[in-house]
Amino acid sequence: MVLIQILFGFDALAFIALLVVMLAELSSGIIASRYRKEPFSSMKLSRFSFKVAYYLVLIFVTNSMANSFKATDQSLAATIFHWMHIFLTVQIVLENVVSILENVSVISGKDKTHWISKIQSKIENFLS
Repeated sequence: MVLIQILFGFDALAFIALLVVMLAELSSGIIASRYRKEPFSSMKLSRFSFKVAYYLVLIFVTNSMANSFKATDQSLAATIFHWMHIFLTVQIVLENVVSILENVSVISGKDKTHWISKIQSKIENFLS
């Protein structure tokens, strides 16, 4: 568990949550494709696998660089990579959550943007 913290900058629960959201995106996508009567292909599974691998590489690299620069007291570079680590992690999780919501909309027989539109509306009401 300490290794996950060192490599990816998350505690074990956050790392498990990251993997769960990715697997939920995959499984909801497979189910949604059945509802759209699209054939499942190994190409889509390969694309998903590469995407997950690249996401983990990006998270690992930015976390490692931030830690390395912090350890050598190079605070500007450490701050930049720490910010990138947070930004990429948030972006990756949000992208997967949005994809799951789109898939759930399709599975529910609604327009693909149903849940996203509801969230956007709530945010707009909150900000105004």
